[in-house]
Amino acid sequence: MSATASERTGVIVVRVWTEDEDLPRARITGSSSLSFEERTIAVAAGVEEIVAAVRNWLEEFLARSPN
Repeated sequence: MSATASERTGVIVVRVWTEDEDLPRARITGSSSLSFEERTIAVAAGVEEIVAAVRNWLEEFLARSPN
């Protein structure tokens, strides 16, 4: 598979942990290009908040026009 001029690539990493039976917590980092200039996207607690942070990143990524 080869990249085209309009192809965009992004990556996120979701690191999840729990603390003493507490809500799951996550640190979400990512990049919206293959440069891998990683940045923290969100720090979240609880399943709904984690899912919302991932959804927000994806919606923002898809809303950007290709370079």
